[in-house]
This record gives sequence, structure tokens and C-alpha cells, in this order.
Amino acid sequence: MSSLALLAVLPSLFFQAAPSTYSPEHAARVVEAAPKAMEGITAKGIEKQVRYLTSIELEGRLTGTPGQKKAAAWFQKQFESFGLEPMGEETQNGNRSWYQNYPVTLFGIKEESGLYDEQGKRVCKFGGWFNLRRLLAQQKDLDVQGQLAFVGRWPDARNIDEEKLRDLKDRIAVYSMKMPTLSKRFGRMPGIYQSMYLMGKFNPLVNGAARHAKNAGALGCIVLLEEYTPVFQALANTAGVCRGTPLVVRGHKDKLRGGGMGFGGGGGSPLFVAGGQDAKDILKAMGLKARHAFSQESPGQVISRLKIHLRALPFREKTQAPNTVAVLRGSDEESDEALIFSCHMDHNGRSFDGGAFWGADDNGSGSGTVLEIARAFSQLPKAERPKHSVIFLAVSGEEKGLWGSAHYAKNPTWPIDKVLADINMDMIGRSTKKVPHNAIAVTPTNRMSKYSTLTRDAVFLGQAFDLEFKSGDKFYARSDHINFAKMGIPIVFFCDDEHPDYHMVTDTPDKLEYDKLEKLARLAFLLGYRVATGALIPERLGRQPSWFHAKD
Repeated sequence: MSSLALLAVLPSLFFQAAPSTYSPEHAARVVEAAPKAMEGITAKGIEKQVRYLTSIELEGRLTGTPGQKKAAAWFQKQFESFGLEPMGEETQNGNRSWYQNYPVTLFGIKEESGLYDEQGKRVCKFGGWFNLRRLLAQQKDLDVQGQLAFVGRWPDARNIDEEKLRDLKDRIAVYSMKMPTLSKRFGRMPGIYQSMYLMGKFNPLVNGAARHAKNAGALGCIVLLEEYTPVFQALANTAGVCRGTPLVVRGHKDKLRGGGMGFGGGGGSPLFVAGGQDAKDILKAMGLKARHAFSQESPGQVISRLKIHLRALPFREKTQAPNTVAVLRGSDEESDEALIFSCHMDHNGRSFDGGAFWGADDNGSGSGTVLEIARAFSQLPKAERPKHSVIFLAVSGEEKGLWGSAHYAKNPTWPIDKVLADINMDMIGRSTKKVPHNAIAVTPTNRMSKYSTLTRDAVFLGQAFDLEFKSGDKFYARSDHINFAKMGIPIVFFCDDEHPDYHMVTDTPDKLEYDKLEKLARLAFLLGYRVATGALIPERLGRQPSWFHAKD
């Protein structure tokens, strides 16, 4: 269809506030009349965005860290290249920044922390601590030197005799340990829930080893695991601390208080945990073989000649976590209303094995999609520009408690009473049994009192994209849209479901279904375009018996 023909049908298709039918045929006609810029949203373009955001350069995009700030800068670079305007904080000269910042404090250990031999060479590359909360709170350096003493496999090693126990004094005790197993019920759940269950078993074990070492007079404790399993990595990300993954606290704090689910004390010696090749390197330095150290017939106590430094150097950094905000100005100069497309750019940072929590689905998928939607809006010819403005908001701190979106909702850079709606994208690139390849989850559904024309029209348009819609109502309060909903703003949230790689190091970009992302991105673009042109008025419908039929 030519552009002139497109303009001819726009009045009849786009500027109907309430279509008379929600049939697939009608949806197909609306999609056919969509701006050609929509076709510029491609699977290839989304993948390119995701691949950068999930690269090791961004180190898992932990809130307030250099990696997350690189993600924010990437959004700025993309928005600038699209010709959008910055809509962050006001600067001193009265202009707008690309960023909106809020204060956070990082409590962590410096990069030079780790295990070193007497020549200053690292004994292992990675690994991390499990009981340094007091050290982090007091900002006191830990740097102890002692011979390594292999005690045996824990918890069997707690039965060593008194004479051997005395040999641990002023040394660094080393234990091997098998990871606890999961029950069948938890083995079928998403990995993050497996790790939470495992934490209840793992933490008492390793803290028990640390107390055993302290009671024997040891200067420190090292627990070795056969491998860094994905479930352990998720557990360690919550309960431990490694280089590059500090504890992030909202606000500027002088003291670390609380500490969340991790950083427990346990009352034992400083506890370092290493697995996989790191564990093998430590054992090799001691003259031991991994297959013997982890076997049921562990060699028992071995005093090594090797002396090491166990070094943990804490730091506190008061910094800012950025949101990145851009706007496409509406064509109607008298219009001061705007639609928001939102996503979160942050994830869970680095992992104990030197890699990262890549966060491809959570939320590289939503981030890449919003960027390509922004590109499509910027490519609209002047005649097709919507009358209302469109804001593109990439927030941080979602993984920490929806911090960035809460800050924006309370400190909006666009008058909050002039925000028409929020379309939020978070975890949209995978399929599960509940949400298969031809489907996406959405909330609020018609079963909720917050059900609105946004969800209704998303489902209506979805027919033309061969997308079915499943209930995502259990996620209604679990992503950034909720902070806009609390302000009375109509929202629609697209997501998939909790899959085995949710919050795991295995959430990698090769597992995303980019063809599915392309369809959803085009649908979201068209939904937003209808709002921004005035064809769709975002308004609450309340609970309804079905997607399209109101109560009699």
C-alpha cells in the first residue's frame, strides 16, 4: 500500500476511539495501516542491542556500578543517534540532562582482594566471601598470613581429634564440601527459588566450618566446592560478596545496617569460598589432587608449606544510580501530554567465577525492545508524528526494589498528571509451558479492577501478530509499572514467565526468541502509537467477563 493510500485510511482506522469490532480481520486492517516505520523494528536490531547490554563489558549491570552506568550511557548514545531530546534532570544552565540520578551507597571489597602467595601472586582468580558483613560495616581491612591446613571434607572434618585440631592454630583452615542436594519439588522450580531453598542448607554448613576453624584458633577459613553450579552462583550472588559485586544500599550511608538476605556473620573465621578451577588451583598449590580432596576417603589433615595472604579490603562508595530519559516531542505544540515506554536496564552484577549474571531476558529483552521502538518512533515522517509526546524511560534499581521507577514517579521530569499511560517491558524474550512461543503474558487482565483499554487493545492487535495472551496478573506488583499505577496512571505490562534461567548466570542472549520479540515490539509500538495519536484513550474498564465484552 502506498503512503498516500495509507494516509487515506488513517482517519477510519486509527482515529476510532472505540472500534466497533475486535475481530481478527479488523486487527489486520489496523496493522496494515500502521506507519511503515514499524517495519523497521526487526529481530536483528533487537538482538544487536541485547548482545551489547549482556556483554562482559557491562559486568551484569548491577545498580550504581560502572557496568550499570555503561548501560545508561548506551541508552543515551542510542537516543541521541535517534534524534530524541534529553528529558532527565534540569542542569544548572536550565537545560535537560539525559539522566535522572538518585543516591546509592556501595559496600564491597576492592579488586585487589583475594588469596596471594608469598611472592604476591594470586593463588586463585575468583571466588568470594560469605561472612564479611561486620568487616564491611566497620570498613576494616582483613589481611592475614598463614600456612594452609587441609582439614578434610566438611562436615565429617568436625570429628578430628584434639591434637590435630590444635595444629590449625594460626593457620588458614581449608575444607572441601559437597553441595547440599535439592528435593524433587524444588528441583522443578525456577533456579532462583532453588537457590533460595539451597541457601537454608548451605549457609549453616559453611558457617559451621568457619566456626570450627575459629574455635581451633585458625586465622581464616576456605571452603572448596567441586564446581560453581548455576544454582550456587545465584545463592552466592544473594548471600556472598565477590570482587565487583558490592552490596548496594539506597541513599548515602556512612554505616552498613541490616544487610538483606546475605552477608550474615555466623561468628566464625573469615570465610572464603571457591569452586571449580579456583578450588583445583588452591589444592594444587597445597600438593593435593581434587579427586582425593572431594572423595569420601578424603586424605584428612594435611599441613602445607604454602603460606598465603587472605586479603579482603572493604570500601564504601557514595555514588549515584542513573535512569536514562528521552522524549520525542508531540507534533501538537499545544499538547503537553505524554506516553511512557519503560524498561529496566539493571541486573545482578558479576558472578563468583569471573563471569556475570547476563540478564538477557531480565531485562536485556525489554531494554533492546524499547530501544528499537524508540528508533521506530524517531523514523516517523513529519506527517505521521503523533500529537502527544512519547517518553522513553530506562530505569535502574528494579532488581533492588523498583528504586529507579519509584524515584521517577515521585520526582517526574514530565508532569505526572500529564502522563497518559505507561507501557512496561520486562522479561519478554522466552517461552515456557504456561507462556508458549505464540503467547505473551500481560497484566492487568480483565479479571482485575485495573483492567483498561490498554490491555484490551493489546489483545485486539495481538490477533494480527499471531500472539495469544496469558494472564500475568501474579506479576502485577513486581516490575516498574506498579509505581505509575500507584499514581493512578493506566498501565500495561508485558512479560513471559519465570523459567529455569530466571536470575541465573544461564540467562544468556542465545536463548532469546528474537522473532517473538520482533512481533511483540511491533505490537507495543502500534499500541503506543494509537495512544500518542489519540486513537486510543487510556481509561479504566474495571473487571470484565472477557477481553472484549463488557458486563450487560
